[in-house]
Amino acid sequence: MARMPWEISSGFTPEQLEALDKALDFNNPTPHTINLRVTLFGLFYLVVLGGPERRKPERRAEERKRHPLNSWGNVAFLTGVAILGITFGHTLRSLILEG
Repeated sequence: MARMPWEISSGFTPEQLEALDKALDFNNPTPHTINLRVTLFGLFYLVVLGGPERRKPERRAEERKRHPLNSWGNVAFLTGVAILGITFGHTLRSLILEG
């Protein structure tokens, strides 16, 4: 509502506002089984959601087109996670074998 011009948003009746609220909340009918939301260093956020797939194949295909997996951000993130995993694994292995 804050992004709408005041002339438009001020003209909604309470019934219309309630209907809009219900329509916008329709995409989130149930909570996710996994719902992890973390702010990193106060600069970035990370959201991991998981649960049974309920989207129709058409919607999944549309979302794959709009948000492809092979973006620079995804590649950089996965590379960072891989580096951290390898470093952690090597450190743990060194501690176990030397200890």
